[in-house]
Amino acid sequence: MALLGVAVVLTFYALLMYVDFFRQVFPGQNVEYTFSTVYKVANFATGLIVVCIGSSIPYPAKIVPALILQAASLASFVFLTSVDAVAIACGVAGTAHAFSHGSIAGLCGALPERYMQSFVVGIGVSGLVASISKMLTKIAFADHRTAAYVWTAELLSFYLLTLCLYVCQVDTHPDVVRVKTKGRDGSTADDQPLIISTHTRIAPLEDEKPASALMAPLVTLARVWPWLMVMVANWLITFLILPGIASELESSVRFFQSSGWFHVLLFWDFLLFDVLGRYLPKLPGFRGI
Repeated sequence: MALLGVAVVLTFYALLMYVDFFRQVFPGQNVEYTFSTVYKVANFATGLIVVCIGSSIPYPAKIVPALILQAASLASFVFLTSVDAVAIACGVAGTAHAFSHGSIAGLCGALPERYMQSFVVGIGVSGLVASISKMLTKIAFADHRTAAYVWTAELLSFYLLTLCLYVCQVDTHPDVVRVKTKGRDGSTADDQPLIISTHTRIAPLEDEKPASALMAPLVTLARVWPWLMVMVANWLITFLILPGIASELESSVRFFQSSGWFHVLLFWDFLLFDVLGRYLPKLPGFRGI
C-alpha cells in the first residue's frame, strides 16, 4: 500500500517540479501557478463526486484507469506546447488523482489498520521520491529538456511497476478479496468481522443511532473537523510555497531569505515533517487516539 500511496500523489509533486521545464517552454508566463490551481480545483471537485458515487464502482475499475490517466498526463506535460493543452492535462491528472486516492483510501479503510498506515506514509514519501529523483536526473543531465524527458521516463516506469503490483499482488490478496466479496454480496460487518485488531476498541455511544446514507458524511464531519482544518492548512502551504520554488535558484543575493534555495529548504522541511507526522500513528503510544 505504501507504493500505491506514492503513486496517487506523485503527479502533483511532479507537476510542481516541472517548473524549470515550463519556464523554458513558456518563458515569462508563470504558468506553474495556473497549472497547480487547475489541478487542485479538478482534484477537489472530483473528490466530492467520488465520495457520492465511488462505492458503487468496483475498486479495479476505479484504480487501474485512474493510475493510467495519471501516467498519461505526466507524459503529456513534456510534449504539449500550448498552455491551454497543458492546463487540460493538469485537470485530467487532478481528476484521476481524486479517483485513485479516494478509491485506495476507501479500500484501506475496510482493511486492517496497517494498510491505511502504510498508504498514508507512502503519500508522505511521494514528495521525497519525486524531488530526489528529479535532483539526481538534473545532476546527470544539464539540459532542461533532456532532464525532463528522462525524468518523465523514470516516473512512467514507476507507474508501470505500481500497476503491475496492484493487479498481480494487491487486488488478489486475500484481505482485499474479502472486502470485494462483502461489497458484492451485501453482507454486513456483523456476519464476519473483517478487521481483527488487538487494540482496544472504542465503544459507540449508547444513545447513538445509525446515520442515514445522506447524514453519515455530516456526522463524520462533526467528529473530524479539527483534523480537516489541519488538512486545509496543509493545502494552503502547498498553494503558497510549493509552486515555483525552484524556478529561480539565485544564491548570490544578500539575504538568504530572498534566495531560491531558502524556498527549497522550506520545501524539504515541509516534506520531512509531513512524512514524520504520517508515521506517528504507527507508534504504540499514538495508537487508539
